[in-house]
Amino acid sequence: ADINERDRWAIRADLLFEIGETLQLEIPLPDGPTIKTRGRVVRVRRSGPGGMGIEFLGLSSQDRKALTAGLTKLASSKTNRLS
Repeated sequence: ADINERDRWAIRADLLFEIGETLQLEIPLPDGPTIKTRGRVVRVRRSGPGGMGIEFLGLSSQDRKALTAGLTKLASSKTNRLS
């Protein structure tokens, strides 16, 4: 998963929604809060490992910081497990 400066998040998923669908999201963070927000599907990849691009709607700056920190921590822990 990756979040960028336009508040978009790329995720791998088995269940894929259609472009334009709005989702209620609850994202539990390691050692932190659960971020509750809405998102809109902006991209869908059905081949290879399936995935979607989600654009957050109304994500507060505080939640953006917590989400970025949580994703960084998850990515770091995965890298450490592979070493």
